[in-house]
Amino acid sequence: MIRHLAALALVPATLLAQEPTDTTQALAQPRRGWTIGVTGYTGGTWQPSGVDAGLVRKVGERPGRSVAMTMRVGSFTQDQAVLVGRTRGFFAALLGQYRFPLVRLLELGTPERVTGAVRLMGLLETGVSVNFNSPLPQGNYHGLGAVMLGAGVGGDEGVDDSFGFFVGATGLFGGGVSSTHFTASLRYQSGFGRRR
Repeated sequence: MIRHLAALALVPATLLAQEPTDTTQALAQPRRGWTIGVTGYTGGTWQPSGVDAGLVRKVGERPGRSVAMTMRVGSFTQDQAVLVGRTRGFFAALLGQYRFPLVRLLELGTPERVTGAVRLMGLLETGVSVNFNSPLPQGNYHGLGAVMLGAGVGGDEGVDDSFGFFVGATGLFGGGVSSTHFTASLRYQSGFGRRR
């Protein structure tokens, strides 16, 4: 009888030992990822616009700071008439980008678990473009440099899922000619996966 009572006393302890424990560990956020986007220009008779795709890497420990190497391909649209205008030629550009946070505007999630943030962001971009049947005065090749300001929404660490909308100015230069265009760009980036 005493053995049965002892066994009954041990049952709760045995069941507690078998309860799943919280083995969730803080996941290391990815430092590398990919990015896609759409970028358009205004100003002048012909405006290049295209889609972007590339690789991104977190730099430093501050959230939201990253560098990227992207390829932009697109065409030249006449007189900002995207719906009724016509296009001519196409281009392929190789770009280096630096994205950095300026001000945290809003935190997402709960006070106990912040899952992301809305930030005022800066974006610097430089690169070279190869143009085919280009209507631009710069000719078949031109360099470019852009300074943009925008809002980024998404993860708070590493290269996390995030959207960014940026506006600014882009300078095109080549063939002894330069021009400046207002620029708008929508970007999305995501990490290659989380590692334990």
